[in-house]
Amino acid sequence: TVQGTRIKEIPVLNAALVAIAWAVPVVVLPVAFADATLTPTAGLLVLYFGFATLVNTEIANIRDVESDRASGVATMPTIVGVERTRTTLYTLSLGTLVVLCGGVVSGIVTVLSAAVLSIGVVCLVGILSLVERISNERLLALGAECTPVPVLLGLVVLAVLS
Repeated sequence: TVQGTRIKEIPVLNAALVAIAWAVPVVVLPVAFADATLTPTAGLLVLYFGFATLVNTEIANIRDVESDRASGVATMPTIVGVERTRTTLYTLSLGTLVVLCGGVVSGIVTVLSAAVLSIGVVCLVGILSLVERISNERLLALGAECTPVPVLLGLVVLAVLS
């Protein structure tokens, strides 16, 4: 809680904290344990995982919109509605792709690496396109949580081929 307010009750803050809590350890802890230096690539990956996790978290908030409204919890979907939330999440997803493209243009990541990372974003956009179009919102949230799996498989293939 922050001054008696649950973090979930502060719009977008909960999702942002979840994104940071996943993105930073996933990228920074391995760098620290390897006694390596943080590089621009690490920064790009923090942004990538942060944006993707933020989108993923807000998809779960869409699933919970009715119970959050009933409980008086202010999330992006309860404040601006599901459609505007979806539009915002599409924009964040596009922003993630722009970050990856910027990484390619600046030489931080290869085209192939960016393409593999883009798979996760494309999967999230696919899940977003199904929100309120299929009735099983729990399945959508689960699908969103599984979007890193194809990225992992792609990265493993890249590592094996390298």
